[in-house]
Amino acid sequence: MNSFLKLFVLFLQESGFALGNGYAAISPLRKKLTASDLLTEEEFDNSLAIAQAMPGVFSINLAVYLGHKICGWKGSIAAAVGTLLPAFTILLILSIFFNGVQDNKHLSAFLKGVRPGIIAFIVLAVIRMLKTSGIALANVWLPIGTIASIVFLGISPAYIIIAIVFAAILYAVTIRPNE
Repeated sequence: MNSFLKLFVLFLQESGFALGNGYAAISPLRKKLTASDLLTEEEFDNSLAIAQAMPGVFSINLAVYLGHKICGWKGSIAAAVGTLLPAFTILLILSIFFNGVQDNKHLSAFLKGVRPGIIAFIVLAVIRMLKTSGIALANVWLPIGTIASIVFLGISPAYIIIAIVFAAILYAVTIRPNE
């Protein structure tokens, strides 16, 4: 099977478990992509950071970026279609039968029951990211300062991102850390 076909199947399987939340697919994707030697842990983490920084839907950004990194433009298309297909199919089915399922107590109970599992996937992804992110006391001020600026000072995240980008450029130009 072609590698872009494998990517399609992989993203199709993993996005089926992450409906409505691309962050829930991080841990299974990391496990499968690194176990099959398509990416290293560091490459996956870097790709994750880039996908989060891009505007748009996170799960599609991640799929397109990872697909391109692994198999070029064919991989991007395969991963994006694999990611979109489960949600599109379910949305299509629900929109056709919406009036019949709108007040279905079994469906409502199912959706409420799925929430803790999705939260567990997200927490697992955050824990793994923290372990590999290299956060130390010297650089923990940035996320804490960002959260404090948003919550307590009401500063828009867009302004914070712009300030961090300029600070990173200034740091790279003036200090030039060892590679």
